[in-house]
Amino acid sequence: MKSINRIIKDLPLGASALVEERINHKNITFIIIKDRFKNFMDAPWTMEFHIKGGIIKKRNTLSAHLMVQVKDNFNEKFYPFHFNYFDSNSLKLLYNLIKQREVCIVVSDGNNEYISRSFSNNLGPFLRKYIRISIGCGHRWSENEYKRTLMETIETFQDITELWDSLGEEVYMEIIKK
Repeated sequence: MKSINRIIKDLPLGASALVEERINHKNITFIIIKDRFKNFMDAPWTMEFHIKGGIIKKRNTLSAHLMVQVKDNFNEKFYPFHFNYFDSNSLKLLYNLIKQREVCIVVSDGNNEYISRSFSNNLGPFLRKYIRISIGCGHRWSENEYKRTLMETIETFQDITELWDSLGEEVYMEIIKK
């Protein structure tokens, strides 16, 4: 996880990233979150992870949104991820997440210390649906179209909590227990 260590070090607090790492001849996508969590190292079992997803169509552009909610005894924070079917890097991460048996979330603190948790992967049906709908769209949108509609979509929500509430079904939930 050499590149993950480097990414954690470079990632500012309050940020998140999807990172591809090659492990045992397989490409694995990791969800990395770096933030301040009160019980981070002392009591990681108090953390809850929830993931919601939604597919948003605006004009002729489709975007898939995954949002990770991380809760501990003191905080509730949200980390959004957006996917563009017609972006090769985004598509590669999508396919990794579909194929993986587990979702790997790496949570780091301000000292670049981290814990990782792996959960059964329930993201496949949602991500496959996004790919199927994108293929069936009959229109290839450009990177500029995607970015413009993504910004417009995000701006329609007052805050990140409203975006969370508007996303579709919860596609994943895991509560870590001691």
